[in-house]
Amino acid sequence: MGNINKDYYGGVLMIVLGLGAVFKGSDYRIGTLTHMGSGYFPVGIGILLTITGILIALSGIGKARDSSKGFWHPEWRGWLCIIGSIIAFIVLGKYTGLLPASFAIVFISAL
Repeated sequence: MGNINKDYYGGVLMIVLGLGAVFKGSDYRIGTLTHMGSGYFPVGIGILLTITGILIALSGIGKARDSSKGFWHPEWRGWLCIIGSIIAFIVLGKYTGLLPASFAIVFISAL
């Protein structure tokens, strides 16, 4: 486990979520490209998510983990921006509407 970093674990998580979307979406009618069923989009997104997860996991196998930060080093600025953007979306959505709230959630969480 010394040569596996967080990219590997993130890729595996994406693979699991993608396969879950594929299996759950295949319960619905998939249809064809010209006559899409309700399961077409979840299956397609699940396949793309699985492929992306495989690529990310493969790229993370050879990289050594950065041991200077330790196993858990939270990024407080990121956490505060994401939580703040959700709070701003709720408040602005209630009082100003969807457009300013959507702009605020995207802009603040991008910080």
